[in-house]
Amino acid sequence: MKCPSCGRHASPRAKFCEYCGGLLAPRHSATPGPVTRSTNWPLLIAVLLGGLLLGAGIMYATRDQSQPAPVATAGFDPTLRGAPLASAFPEVFQVAAEFICPCGTCTDGLEGCDCVMVKGASEVRRFIYENLQAGHRPPHVIEMVAAKYGYRKRGGPPISFENLPPASSEPTAKQ
Repeated sequence: MKCPSCGRHASPRAKFCEYCGGLLAPRHSATPGPVTRSTNWPLLIAVLLGGLLLGAGIMYATRDQSQPAPVATAGFDPTLRGAPLASAFPEVFQVAAEFICPCGTCTDGLEGCDCVMVKGASEVRRFIYENLQAGHRPPHVIEMVAAKYGYRKRGGPPISFENLPPASSEPTAKQ
């Protein structure tokens, strides 16, 4: 680059001439070139993700909370335990009272445990309920639970099923 004041050659990066101190001509022409559009992709992605998160938050905040959460088996809540389970589903309670929770992290009785782990108390109580609804008698369901999950209590008195009404799907024995 040539200095317009003194005519000497100056560094192409310099703004002022190193010999006379004069202002060097700008490197770019005064006429603008073609305008190019550059998309700021990270900003665009951040705006889209922010919009999605905002929409999800609004949907979550405005959802209908008046209805209870659905249960796996219609009419039966596998999280019931203790006295509420005994009063609502006495056969399930009696069968569950024969077992310890099979989750492997606790030693609570199946009828009172609040474990919701896989193969935990809730899953086994649901299994008991479904098999009782299928027409199996409690002694048979006890054997089914013992075969599938194990953890039957030891040393307790055997459970009595004399007060239970006969299942409608099984034929009654004629005397």
